[in-house]
Amino acid sequence: MRRAVAVAFFVIVASGCSEPREFGASARPTSSAEAEDWSGFGILENVLNWTPEQQLRGYRNIDKIYPTQPITASDDPYPLP
Repeated sequence: MRRAVAVAFFVIVASGCSEPREFGASARPTSSAEAEDWSGFGILENVLNWTPEQQLRGYRNIDKIYPTQPITASDDPYPLP
């Protein structure tokens, strides 16, 4: 049990000490129609540290920055409580 806790602790600490990775969301768009300059945003996954100017531009274009997909409505939705 102690060994498992020690291994889990090591993995958590090691992952927290690593450099932020560039995820697919940070990659440049492949289509020329969608190509925009997001270089002023730094690491795009760091939304909490965006300046107010970055927030205005970023939140309006969040579907271009991060991969999104529509979710279709269910034929049999659950009722709200």
